Amino acid sequence: MTRGLAVSLVTLVGLLLIQCGPSASGTKTNWFRECDRDADCEQELSCSCGICTTPCAEDAECEEGHCSTELEASARCGMATTKLLCVASSSSACSEFSIEADPDLGDAVVASCTVDDALVCESFDRPFPAEYATWHQGEMGLVVQDCETHEGQGAAHYESTAAGVSQTRIQLPTPVSSGPLHARFFVRLGGDMVLPEQLQLFEFWDREGSSIPGRVGVFLAADGVPRVFVGASDTTLEPASPAPLQTDAWVCLELSLDVQATDGTAALEVNGDEVLSGTGLATQPEQPISVVVVEAQPTSDTAGVDLYLDDLVVATTPIGCP
Repeated sequence: MTRGLAVSLVTLVGLLLIQCGPSASGTKTNWFRECDRDADCEQELSCSCGICTTPCAEDAECEEGHCSTELEASARCGMATTKLLCVASSSSACSEFSIEADPDLGDAVVASCTVDDALVCESFDRPFPAEYATWHQGEMGLVVQDCETHEGQGAAHYESTAAGVSQTRIQLPTPVSSGPLHARFFVRLGGDMVLPEQLQLFEFWDREGSSIPGRVGVFLAADGVPRVFVGASDTTLEPASPAPLQTDAWVCLELSLDVQATDGTAALEVNGDEVLSGTGLATQPEQPISVVVVEAQPTSDTAGVDLYLDDLVVATTPIGCP
């Protein structure tokens, strides 16, 4: 899904700090002028996030420019916000909000979607909350952007021109020690990307640290075929009929676990069809599963990554691909 009038963060900030000329259809002459207080603005405009503008709910309420998305407003204000503002329009590609490194994992964020039994809902429509912990290494960049999305206003975009890693950790509100656990997310691979030997996309952890022996994760191999690693069993599950993920298209993945000490199961669906499964597995790590990880973690044999992730849901019942 492409948003034609989205703007890049750099372009957005630059344009909004420039005083626009007089409106041909209205009386306000200082739309988007730089300001420190309401008195710096004329007519009904007010000083919001450093510019003369007005709140809005739709484009028709903006005499100049257009009504921002939440992502554009957050980029303008330097923090996550649900308040929409009239902002200058541009033909630039998209609005971006860089996700900076933050080592501290905080409390769980209340799941805000309507999925039954949801533990985590992340639509990537806004900058990450302070409770998330993000780690970068090498040349990997991570932004939330609205140029390519599966649904809603934003999606995470991982991109590098050389070897690098980016990983974001999210706390579960209730650790899962046994029973069913599901994670559904959408992925889009750039068509020109050469996949590394392994590209990690998602993991369940039972702890934080450099070594997570009981982790369960979804990764792509160099052939583009998804696989699942079950750490407690030291087992990699592979499809019986390997098929690479489609590139330049959104693909739905759902990882399903029955967390058990000796007789657990693991399965992966792609666009609603089961592509691999395993039974009689040790899927229960030493501690309850308490952290989910979204990431672009390639092995070092790659020159670059072009990967989008969107609409993550973690729940204790099946989620499905809409």
